[in-house]
Amino acid sequence: MNIVTGGCSFSETRHCVDYHRFGMMDDYDDMHLEDIVPNSKVYNTAMPGAGNGFISRAVIYKVNELLSKGEDVNHVCIQLTACDREEILVDVDDASSETDKNLL
Repeated sequence: MNIVTGGCSFSETRHCVDYHRFGMMDDYDDMHLEDIVPNSKVYNTAMPGAGNGFISRAVIYKVNELLSKGEDVNHVCIQLTACDREEILVDVDDASSETDKNLL
């Protein structure tokens, strides 16, 4: 079973597993959703600081990528962030440029 997830920092790591519901301590840094859902492969596209535009595009991209490879996508789970969160797209080359006004 393939599961695609997306979100901001709240769904990036271990915070997407409800440890108390499964009777586990919350100090398992290496526990993942795949450990809870039997026979699953999770593709987590979450990114800290991501806005809703990035979150939705990242999930759509991953689903499309899997489908184009002939893989089934059984579940898609998205945790959207605050509706007023701003995001900015920065080209890595531009960000390292000495002339980039955003770095001043």
